[in-house]
Amino acid sequence: MDSYLTVVSGENLSLSQAELESLVKMVDSSARVKWRGTIGIVDASRDPCDIILRRAVLVKECGRIVADGQTIDDSLRVEPEDVVSSNETFCVRCLAPSDYEQKKRMETDAGARVEKWTGARVSLKSPDVRLVLFKLEDRTVLCKSVVSDARLRAIARGSRRKPFFHPSMMNAPLAGVLCNLAQITSNDVVLDPFCGGGGIVCEAAIIGATTVGIDLNWKLVQGAVSNLEQFGGNNSCVVLGDARSLPIDHFDCVVSDPPYGRVSSTRGAQSVDLVRSMLNQAVEMASSGARFCICGAREMNVSQVMNELGLDVVRSVSIRVHRSLTRDIVVARH
Repeated sequence: MDSYLTVVSGENLSLSQAELESLVKMVDSSARVKWRGTIGIVDASRDPCDIILRRAVLVKECGRIVADGQTIDDSLRVEPEDVVSSNETFCVRCLAPSDYEQKKRMETDAGARVEKWTGARVSLKSPDVRLVLFKLEDRTVLCKSVVSDARLRAIARGSRRKPFFHPSMMNAPLAGVLCNLAQITSNDVVLDPFCGGGGIVCEAAIIGATTVGIDLNWKLVQGAVSNLEQFGGNNSCVVLGDARSLPIDHFDCVVSDPPYGRVSSTRGAQSVDLVRSMLNQAVEMASSGARFCICGAREMNVSQVMNELGLDVVRSVSIRVHRSLTRDIVVARH
């Protein structure tokens, strides 16, 4: 079993940790993650870095730990080719301690040792290899890390950059996180019964899933179709319909952001009643292991509704939108 180092966003630490853990479990169900704030040490029998760097919106960087020891000297006692080759450039970054001057001294000292030891040249602006030193309580680890651009790619797919925009649309980074929490794969059929302008189904389509979006509003349905066309949703469809009468008999995941607030039309129905009715149908047709990820206002008590319908709630994370609105992201299995 190998070890990997990850650095996640601290903006909403619980959500960042949940996203990483969900993706890691897709690769190795027996993997373990130990947290120290925004730093996660992953012990896994299969390398999770590929899926993390491709999909994890809230991960800043990750890589395999190539060495560790009680001191920096110990952590640098590995074969040079395992770290950096002589024809590559590199930089060293230290994630601890918090003291800036001490951290810089550690980086400079480690960089000089690696340069002398491997013959590689230092490049702080555009290195071929990024080496990260992280000091734990009892040891120092050395990681070959890669900075993730998944969040920047998600931001580039932002709601206002799509062909169609509506204020109720979930932004692409958060929609991507929901898809990751639901552990969507390219083989899945993903249902969003309140798809609106298609924020979530677009992110699921990018993963390669077959997506089905449903909405009562014809304008939003047309907008979702336009947005899906931009992101290659060839295996996707959007239906003008009512979530209380699902026009589908099979799915692997339900991922949705039910309507709430003034800008989302519910045609007079209470949001919690809509969600309960939709879930009641979905539970009846769901196969064993089907996943559900619903983001709703706290007042909707989505977790309680899921429990009452016999779903196994495996995770619930809160995100504060503003002073009067907190949303709960609830993940459950059938």
